[in-house]
Parts: sequence; C-alpha cells; structure tokens
Amino acid sequence: MKKSFKQLLTIQIFMLLVIITGFFSGTIFKSNLKVLFLFISFIALYSVFKLDIKNDFKQKKILKTVIICLLFYFIFIYISGLFTGFARTIYTFGFTDIIYNIIPTIIYIVLMELIRYIYLTKSDNNKVIIILSCIIFILYDSFSKYYLYNFSVSDDVYEYIGLVVLTSISRNIFLSILCSKSNVINCIIYRIVMETYIFIIPIVPNFGPYLNSVLETAFPLLVGLILIKPTVKFLPSPKKNRYSRIASFIVPTVLLIIVLLNTGLIKYQMFVIGSNSMNTYIYRGDVIIARRANSKEVKNIKKGEILVFRWNNKIISHRVYNVIKKDGKVYFKTKGDNNDQVDNNIAKEKDVIGTVSFRIKYIGLPSIWLREALR
Repeated sequence: MKKSFKQLLTIQIFMLLVIITGFFSGTIFKSNLKVLFLFISFIALYSVFKLDIKNDFKQKKILKTVIICLLFYFIFIYISGLFTGFARTIYTFGFTDIIYNIIPTIIYIVLMELIRYIYLTKSDNNKVIIILSCIIFILYDSFSKYYLYNFSVSDDVYEYIGLVVLTSISRNIFLSILCSKSNVINCIIYRIVMETYIFIIPIVPNFGPYLNSVLETAFPLLVGLILIKPTVKFLPSPKKNRYSRIASFIVPTVLLIIVLLNTGLIKYQMFVIGSNSMNTYIYRGDVIIARRANSKEVKNIKKGEILVFRWNNKIISHRVYNVIKKDGKVYFKTKGDNNDQVDNNIAKEKDVIGTVSFRIKYIGLPSIWLREALR
C-alpha cells in the first residue's frame, strides 16, 4: 500500500468522523465552524500534498464546453419561466448585501474544490479515495442544510431529499468527473456561476421545489455525460426486440408523467396520504391524484366530494361535510371518514387545491417510511 494512499485515507477518515460527530452533536453545522473545518482540512492536505494546477489547451476546451452548457441551461430555464411565471429571490440587492452573500459562498466553494482536487489528483485513480471523497462532500452538503427543514412536515421532507440530497449526489458526481478531466479552476468557475447567480439576479423562474430538483439533478449529470463522451458517432443502432422497444417507450413516458404530476404544472397533481383519517376509502400510504380547481371550479365543489387543501403547512385530503357561501365567497367544513368529529378548521377558497379523482393503493408507503426515518 502506497504511503500517499494511507495519508489520503487517514485524512478522509478524519473528515468523515468530524462530519458525522459534528452533525449529531450540532457543534459544526449549526455554527460558522463548517468553513473553518474545510480550511483546516485543506491545510492538512496541502501540508502533505502540493497543488499542481494545469491549464493547458485541453482544460480550456473543457471550460468552453461547460460554459456553453451553462449558457444553454440559463436560456432554457428563463424561457421556461415565461410559461411557469417568475418569482423574486429572498435576497436583497444592495452592494453590501451582495458582497455579504457572495464572498462566504466563494470561500466555501474554493476550499471544497481545492480539497476535491487534491484527493483526485493524488489518488492515482484509486476508486476508494474517489468514492470516499464524493461521500464526504455529499454528507457535508446534506448536513449543512439539514437544520433548515422541519421534518414533521411532509413537504419539507420531500424538498430536502430532492433539493439537497439528490442534487448534491448529482453535483458531486459531475464535479468529480470535471475535476478528473480538467482542473480545479473549471470546477470553481462552474460552481460560482451556478450557486451565486441568485444573489445577483432579482427574479428566477418559479418552477417549484419538485421541478427545481429535477432540473438541478439532471443538468450536472447531462454535462458529465457530455464530458465523458464528447463525440457521438452516428452508427446504425442494433436491432431491438419487441419488448425492448416497448420498454424504451413506456419507461420514459411513465417517468415524464410522474414528473408532471408532482410539479403541479398540469391539471392533475399527485399526493401521498400520510394518515388513516380517510379509512376505509383512502389508506395511509395510498397515492391520490387530485384534479386542480380554478376559482370558478372551486365554487362548484359539492358536499361529499373529497377536498384537497392546504392547512397549517400541510396538505389535507378530507371529505366535504358542509359548504358555506357568504359574501360571494365559498368556505368548506371537512371531515375525515375515519374521524369522529368534523375538522376544527374551515378551508377557504385560496386554500383549495382541488378534488380527488382517483387513488393508487399503497405505492406511497416507501416515502412515508423515509420521512419517518428522517424525523
């Protein structure tokens, strides 16, 4: 076993132990120590392994490819925003505010990518070192944002998995590819563009968390594939049998339908039922497909229909017990079929998402188990 491998592995194990213990004790990720931790880790690596940054024609060519991909990405999302609408970011745009937001982010990016670069360039393509480095960065990303979410709320659980965990996995796989094929400068440029534009541009496409998760997960993987296979030879494809042709059509179609049902961009939207309040018609773990209602359709919802509405940061699906019309507005009293009493809350028009069209038994149970495991 090479000495360099032992040294790299020792530092990686140290980083993993600090990340895991720091998460459970709350000493690192609930404070500003997380940047200090990266700085100490970088110094430890730099004291043993020196940086050797190459910037030849190949690296510049790869950077050009990455910049073109980024340009197409931003053109695509902002054109798509014409259909989904735009929203203002939560950040203020005074000069000092921009500097206050951007500088810490850039420091964080530079330290993380320098650490990644040392790991990958000094690993001699050792798979253990490469995989462990990815795991370290994924855990670091995930634990850093863990405390921003309330895991008693199902929406927060899904947002955390989609916007934090899955995007971190995708991003770190791509950055490992980019780092191994070029240099740390290209990784830093990519991340600065992707992670700081929200501090500078006041409006962003209003895709919602689910579609954002799909885009931010798919884009890095797509660019990674372009870097791995930069040229595609157009050769006759091998003949597929009947089942392969059917599968190649059905699988993407089903995935597209699932994405559309989760985004809320179409008339129907999918939700997972997390309680037994609607037994014996809908059970915990069932998935319901709700038909979204506009303001005119909300006024036509009748007693006995199953209403899907927002209340107290939760999505509720209960049967309409009574319809109250007052001053031109409609209010709904609801009750779970398995509950003894009518719900205390009254659903207003603005809270209504729609009504249940049909249900699929039990396929939502895995997401419930995952949510409970994260609590």
